[in-house]
Amino acid sequence: MRSTFRRYLSRVREELFPARDAFDREVGTNTSGKIMLRRLRIPSPNKLAGIDYEPVDPVTFKQAIRYAPHGATFVDLGCGKGRALILAHQAGFRKLIGVEFSPALAAVARDNLAGLNIPAEIVECDAANYIFPDENCVIFMYNPFGRQVLEKIVPRLRGTIVYVNPVHKSEFYGLPIIHEDRAFVVYGSG
Repeated sequence: MRSTFRRYLSRVREELFPARDAFDREVGTNTSGKIMLRRLRIPSPNKLAGIDYEPVDPVTFKQAIRYAPHGATFVDLGCGKGRALILAHQAGFRKLIGVEFSPALAAVARDNLAGLNIPAEIVECDAANYIFPDENCVIFMYNPFGRQVLEKIVPRLRGTIVYVNPVHKSEFYGLPIIHEDRAFVVYGSG
C-alpha cells in the first residue's frame, strides 16, 4: 500500500514539477515533463482521444524534419507546450502555427514562444475542427490523438506530413511515403 502511494506521489510530482531536461535548460523554456490530459480542463468532445502530453525528442525531430520543405508554413497539431514550434523555428521555418485543444497547454506554449521572441500563432481549438491554411504546409504530429480524430483530419491534409511516433500510421494508407524510419514517417500529399 505504501509503495503504491509513493509511486502515485512520484508521478504527480513529476507531472506538476517536472525536472527540466537538457533542452529546457539550454533554451530556457518549460517544455519538459509528462501531463495526463485527464487532469486538464479541455472543452472538447475529443478529450478522451487525446494522448497525454510529452515533448518531442529534439534529435528525432531534427532527423524527421530534414525531409520536409523548410520554406513552407509549419503547423503543429497538438502543439502542447510548444517544443516542436521552437525546434521548427531553429530549423529555419518562418511561419509557425500551433494547434492545441488544452487552454492550459496553449498558454504555456505562448509563454515559451514569447520568452524566446519567436513569432508563432497558437490556435486554441480541437484539431478535428482546425481549418488548414490554403498554402504549402508541413503538418507535424507527435502522436497527439487517436484514430477517431485522425479519420477526420487525414482526408483534409495537404502538403508534407511529419508523423513522429506513428502509432496509427495505417490511417495514412494510400499517401505516398517520402521517408520512413522506426521513429517517424514523412508523407507527401496533394
